[in-house]
Amino acid sequence: MRDDASSSLKEKAQRHRDKMASNSRDNYDSVAEIGAIKPVGNPERRTRCENDLAQFLVEYFPGTTGLSPFSDDHKRVIARLQEAALKGGRYFNLVFRGFAKTTISVNTCIWAVAYGHRALVVLIGANRNAAKDLLDAIKAELETNELLAEDFPEICQAIAALEGKNQRCASQTCEGELTHIEWTKDKIVFPTIAGSVSSGAAIVTRGITSSIRGIGQRRADGTQQRPDLVICDDLQTDQSAASPVQVRKRLMTLSKSILKLAGHNSTIACVVNGTIIERDDLMDRLRDPLQYPGWQGETVQMMRSPSNAHETLWLGDYARLRRSFDPKQPGDQDRAQDEANQFYAAHRAEMDAGCVVAWEHCYDHELELSAIQHAYNFLIDDGPEVFAAECQSEPLRGETELEQLIAADVIHKLSGYKHREVPPDTVRITCFIDCQDESFWYVVVSWTANYTGYVIDYGCWPDAKSRDASKKTLKKTLAKAYPDFKNKETRWRAGLFDLCEQLLGRDWLDPDGKPHAIQYAFVDVADGDSSLPIRSWVKASKWSKILRCSMGLGLRPADTPLGERKKADDELRRGLNWCEKRDKKVRGGSITWIDTNWWKSFVSNRWRVGSPRPKEDKGYRANEPGALYLYGVDAHTHQTFGVHQTSEARTRLTHEKSGRTIDFWSLKPNRPDNEYFDGLVGCAVLADMAGGVSLKDSGLKSVAKPQRRGPRKATPL
Repeated sequence: MRDDASSSLKEKAQRHRDKMASNSRDNYDSVAEIGAIKPVGNPERRTRCENDLAQFLVEYFPGTTGLSPFSDDHKRVIARLQEAALKGGRYFNLVFRGFAKTTISVNTCIWAVAYGHRALVVLIGANRNAAKDLLDAIKAELETNELLAEDFPEICQAIAALEGKNQRCASQTCEGELTHIEWTKDKIVFPTIAGSVSSGAAIVTRGITSSIRGIGQRRADGTQQRPDLVICDDLQTDQSAASPVQVRKRLMTLSKSILKLAGHNSTIACVVNGTIIERDDLMDRLRDPLQYPGWQGETVQMMRSPSNAHETLWLGDYARLRRSFDPKQPGDQDRAQDEANQFYAAHRAEMDAGCVVAWEHCYDHELELSAIQHAYNFLIDDGPEVFAAECQSEPLRGETELEQLIAADVIHKLSGYKHREVPPDTVRITCFIDCQDESFWYVVVSWTANYTGYVIDYGCWPDAKSRDASKKTLKKTLAKAYPDFKNKETRWRAGLFDLCEQLLGRDWLDPDGKPHAIQYAFVDVADGDSSLPIRSWVKASKWSKILRCSMGLGLRPADTPLGERKKADDELRRGLNWCEKRDKKVRGGSITWIDTNWWKSFVSNRWRVGSPRPKEDKGYRANEPGALYLYGVDAHTHQTFGVHQTSEARTRLTHEKSGRTIDFWSLKPNRPDNEYFDGLVGCAVLADMAGGVSLKDSGLKSVAKPQRRGPRKATPL
């Protein structure tokens, strides 16, 4: 009896479990099942666009590629994409900025897969973030485009059922059969639907600096699908285009990895769309038939021929009117542009004569009257260098960002002010002290509001009585200057005290005799316990409200920039590639960590701004915004200072995975002294920390500033 009862209970429990599982499965399947595929909404439209990519771009994307009529150049670019998708081949389309090449590339991928022209399309961008943006654009069209949903229900119905939740992919069914759909951050696998030409097809995105080899897709029937079409969109960044090493690496990736994705049994179709950024960059080389004879394509320029009135009306009267605004007066730029528009409207026939542009619809219809005017506005507002590269695909020859300074570039930048004389519009004076075992090296700079810097003093301590002193030949050391102090740490403290008396305890006068003072100063300290005596002295000194300790960080591309790091518990504040933290070993002290690679590039670029002092102008006073100048009128005085400023070379490094690119600075092989270079860098950082100075009003641009934590205030450090 007990055995029968036990068996009965077990059977009852199993039936209950089976019932619960069945109910759960029924409820789950009701969510995962997408039902029968709806009929095609407009079969005629779908058929009309099957072998006509241009028509597809116009009819199915009225808000993007169908918004304005295509130019003849667009039609040829689109024809090459269509030829690649239908028949194969290697093509490049070198077009101007604003040509809508990215949108065309994205929508072409959808066309190639939706009609079954290609089974595995790979879309490649300049880096991982660019690749993600490309796939997000494709996803947005497949999820929200009502015309695609109407005519391609076998694709869009399954995608809509996901509601953006990729967790539903594994269980999704259509009339009881799994769709095998995938919806990840770098891949879309189209649903497997009976009778659909796009069943199991896929679109994959990658950055050219990411892992590309081995891309493939295992289909539901077990077959392995390799890529059969690759579309490359803007394979380079501003940084990589300026680096010959990166250009070569990316071209090798294109040749060795991308073009071999299909394997040896078939030839992959590939189209590269892009814009020239620098002379001899990736796109510039790819269009050279002597270097890459297997590629075909064309270069499309925004302006095929200039106006007959190019120099007279456009770059003369019209440009003066457009630039006649006061940048400090809100709304005055609109007034100047309105006057320029009126001038163009009155002289349009004469100004348009002879000018041919690629796309007559490429202009702002609210602010401009024609594509010709838009092209000239681009030239006038952004300058011939930008226009030549971004619009004409013909970058102007000239020095590149990575070309190195020479000493002459520095020592001829003379301000005309006397030694230790402060310009009258100074808003900050900063000082940096570099600590060596037997000497201290300092630089003092005055700054105006537009980040113009004037080196008003520099030297070493103990005073060598010469501007040509060097560490190797220094005769007067701390040991000789303070013979009574046998301990190195006591000599450091004594030397720092005397040097600060000389620098921080004096007035710096402007030409009118008005006194100024150093408000902010760094003492550079080496990492480790050896710097502890100096850090303790800085905090305890009578100049503790002025002095701060600093340490340099030589960040590499793989390192997270200071501005992007999470706020640490010991962080006090952060700014433009610097971060101030509490000193854990000195109570109440702090250390400012500096991204020296970024700031060295900043300082080096400042020497390039402005012109040398005219020899014939004895009353010259340099004041070009954002520039750096040396005191005096005699360049020979600053020979050693010039050597310090050019003591390091910069190379461009890029992290392959993240795509992050930096300038990396290192001493030149002969290892010259660089203390004054470090000193000037520290003074520039202090100017940013102190506030009151900015490149914003100088008309110059630097690397974008990271977001600051909290308001920026010009308060004592």
